[in-house]
This record gives sequence, structure tokens and C-alpha cells, in this order.
Amino acid sequence: MLSYKFRIYPNKNQKQILEKNLILCKDMYNLLLEQLNKARKEGREKEINLQTLVAKIKEEKPKFKEVYSKALQMVSYQLKSNLNALKKLKKASNLLDCKDLLCITWDYEEELKEDGKTIKFIPLWKWLLNK
Repeated sequence: MLSYKFRIYPNKNQKQILEKNLILCKDMYNLLLEQLNKARKEGREKEINLQTLVAKIKEEKPKFKEVYSKALQMVSYQLKSNLNALKKLKKASNLLDCKDLLCITWDYEEELKEDGKTIKFIPLWKWLLNK
């Protein structure tokens, strides 16, 4: 598969549109995550289809109609990929009997305690400064 990278130089109006779309994509990610967490607590995690949920949210909230469907589908794909990576991290920690887990991110920072384990999310720049 071929891929190309192009450098773009958006004007002021285009920058505003891009920023608005990025914010809406972030909002969709958070809404999907919220719905997944809610379903998980109710024991119906396996019933959730992210693609269907994206369409439903897009219908319910008019602000998302401004974003191309493919962009929102990629948001749901990214969420699913992130959750799968976290699941694999937990599985590996069980095999290796680790209690403290580290996940290096671009800019996200948080510490979660789950199932007797501590998962620390740290931005790359911070991790590099500590080395």
C-alpha cells in the first residue's frame, strides 16, 4: 500500500475548521469511552458496537454532523485500538506478576488503580526527562 505525506499550509479560516473538527473528534472519543464504561458497569460490554454508536450519537447531537463520517469512524477505531493495547498490557502484567504498569503516551497523564494494579500513563517528554 502506498501512502503519501503532504505538508499543508492552511489559511486562518481553514485552521479554525481543522481545530473545530479536532475538538469534535476529541468529544466523540470521550462520549464513546463514557458509553463503553457505562455498558461495562451494567455488564453489557459485549453488546456495544462502536460504529453503530457513532451513528447514533451523530443523529442525537447535531454538532457532529459537521464532521465527516470517516473521521468519526477513525475515532472509534482509535479508541478500540487503545483499549486493546490496555487489555494486552494487563494480560502481560498477569503473566509476569507485575503490579506497577507504565504506559508512555503523547501528552496524557494519569494514574489508575484497577484490579490491585497501578497503571501510570506518562507523557513521552516527561519519561525522557526522567531517564
